[in-house]
Amino acid sequence: MFRHKKKEILCSEPLVYIIKGFMSHSNCDELIKFVADDLTKSTEIHADGTDSITTNRTGTDKHIKNKECKANDKHRKALSKLLSVRRSLFEKSLVINYKDGQQYKPHFDQGSGLEQQRIATAICYLNDVEEGGETVFPKLNITVKPQKGDMLYFKYDYPDNNVNRLTLHAGRPVLPNQEKWIHTTWICEKKL
Repeated sequence: MFRHKKKEILCSEPLVYIIKGFMSHSNCDELIKFVADDLTKSTEIHADGTDSITTNRTGTDKHIKNKECKANDKHRKALSKLLSVRRSLFEKSLVINYKDGQQYKPHFDQGSGLEQQRIATAICYLNDVEEGGETVFPKLNITVKPQKGDMLYFKYDYPDNNVNRLTLHAGRPVLPNQEKWIHTTWICEKKL
């Protein structure tokens, strides 16, 4: 089950917050187990809508469809309730794995090339990482250490694009003998 706790606001504009223990440890474990044997090299979406393997994003991942995994469905339902947003506005969830030295260099989640315009991102950390693998927002001076069950949420649909540009973020490299697992859900402005 999901244990809703208080939001810890890290920035009010753009809105960035974390909820400690949003996902139960058993659901974190179930998500990792569900995708572990079916990961493929992560790709990056380009402005023309195509995607390819790049050196900017070096992990492996798997998309999870609705009703394919109970832990994913529970998370999406809890997220929908928390945000007061219909699940039809969520893209397919993505579980991403990063190992020794893998990372996602500074990037934006919104932008051209996407089927629908994204307005927010929810990242749930599926395991603890002792060193490395932090999510950083360099323009906001925010660093979030991966802690199993915690959820990071950030919004980027402000009329002032200068505010949206502050959501530049990165997944720092995972250090040797470490591993990072995350579950990402993007929220879009129109029904998918």
